[in-house]
Amino acid sequence: MSRIDKASVLFLEFVAFSMIGWIYETVYTSFLWGRYIDRGFLDIPLCPIYGFAGLLLVAVFPKKLNPLLVFSGATVLIGVLEFTASYILEKCFSLTLWDYNYMKWNIDGRVSVVICLGFGIASVILVKWLHPTLFSFFSERLKKVARYTAAATFLAVILIDTAKIIFF
Repeated sequence: MSRIDKASVLFLEFVAFSMIGWIYETVYTSFLWGRYIDRGFLDIPLCPIYGFAGLLLVAVFPKKLNPLLVFSGATVLIGVLEFTASYILEKCFSLTLWDYNYMKWNIDGRVSVVICLGFGIASVILVKWLHPTLFSFFSERLKKVARYTAAATFLAVILIDTAKIIFF
């Protein structure tokens, strides 16, 4: 597989992970508050932190690795990523997109042990099942032209939406 082929597949996985994250966040928060809550930084239905986290997990944890090691390592890694992302969003964009102060065992409201443990479980599912399934679909079942077109379209939409949010 060429570099551009692999990049297009991984980018489509980024989009899929981001969309799954947005669905999870929106359903969970809407249920918690008893009304529809649209989650995320962008206007489109994506939470990019889930896309970045998913690709990071895929890069760091091979599928063959023991699930307990994936869980343990991912729990810590995701906690560090979540804390860092929260800090950057607050300092650079004056945004607080989540606050765990209401939960026990939180650090500055930016991360929660309970939430990190949940993400650890989700990480095992991502590394062991979701990534291999998506990678296979995007690389083997989706024709190259369709994959490139989808990746380029999603990239353009994400860049335009991000620019709109940041600059306007």
